[in-house]
Amino acid sequence: LNTVRDRFGEAGVQVLDNMAKAIATGGRPANTGAADRASALMRQGVSLAGLGFNLTTALIQVTGLITAVPKVGVKHVLAGIGDLMAHPVETWQEINRRSVFMRARQITRTRELADARNVLEKGGRYTKIKGAVYDVAYASMMAVQGVVDHVVWGGAFRRALEVEGLSETDAVKYADRVVRDTQGSGLVSDSAAIENGSPIQRLFMVFYSFMGRALGLTAMSYLGEHNRAKAYAQISLALPMIESVIRGAIQPGDDDDKWDRMTDAEKFTYGARYALGSSAGFMLGQFFLAREFSSMTENFFKGDPVFSWRGPSGLRAIADAGQFLSQAQQGEIDVAFSKALINLAGDFGMPGAAQLQKSIAGWQALEKGDTDNWLALLLGYKK
Repeated sequence: LNTVRDRFGEAGVQVLDNMAKAIATGGRPANTGAADRASALMRQGVSLAGLGFNLTTALIQVTGLITAVPKVGVKHVLAGIGDLMAHPVETWQEINRRSVFMRARQITRTRELADARNVLEKGGRYTKIKGAVYDVAYASMMAVQGVVDHVVWGGAFRRALEVEGLSETDAVKYADRVVRDTQGSGLVSDSAAIENGSPIQRLFMVFYSFMGRALGLTAMSYLGEHNRAKAYAQISLALPMIESVIRGAIQPGDDDDKWDRMTDAEKFTYGARYALGSSAGFMLGQFFLAREFSSMTENFFKGDPVFSWRGPSGLRAIADAGQFLSQAQQGEIDVAFSKALINLAGDFGMPGAAQLQKSIAGWQALEKGDTDNWLALLLGYKK
């Protein structure tokens, strides 16, 4: 502690002390007052509604390979892919045999799932049923992320042996650390300090685990890389751009027709705005409070509709309740009413609300003849 105090002062010691306390409690806040308990209740179902059964989110997990490149290198990431493709079962089993950390990844892979597990560990039969629902809801996302994890671990293990010159024992530790740094772990020790704050603070930190990890990677790459422009580009430019391209490619929409009608100059302008918007939104998304401006800023630069702020994700139930009551007041059970009801139900624990909304949008597009791509039922439709 003296070394930490000499380098960072009392503030650094306090950070370590707070982290030790958070680890000791499994990241569970004290919930000492009514405000804390109400805040925890408000955010409890948001992650399950947004990520559960969400096929788009599952497919986007492949971008985790990009975050591994600064630490592992393209060559060894490709080697990890090759090993898993050539011998999938044997490679998977061998990695799990070598690494206790990788064997435990199924329940510690993301902070959202780890938080859910912390809650479920307290209860009885009802919570066991709820736990089974969580397992099914997150299954597709965990399956894709599991492949990414094993690719990255295999590539990092190879690098440790071939480049770093480590023993097999140390190479396992090295690979474990790379996966934790680049893919997250859901463990309290690997989370940002602000993620372990009070329940009121956590209302602003829903879906933050990936962004917190990106911020850490950006800082480590920037400080440890001689070519700092390269370090910035790898995380803050390449990652959000590729993620946006993947989302656009897999989701049916009317963008293809618009692109075909553009001139070369318009395509260049569109691409530049798209890159700027993706990068700006990504950068803002890494910081507390600033992340509330990320979506509107990204849409502004891309030329997409800019929506009014509806509050942090942890409090979305308030805005959704207002929307539902507005629809109910009209006295007509239509698609808009159904969407409002689904959103509100998702806020309070209905799994897969976001995926259901996408399916409804896809069904509407198919019914209106906007698309003949039946994948719209699974991936939604973008106008």
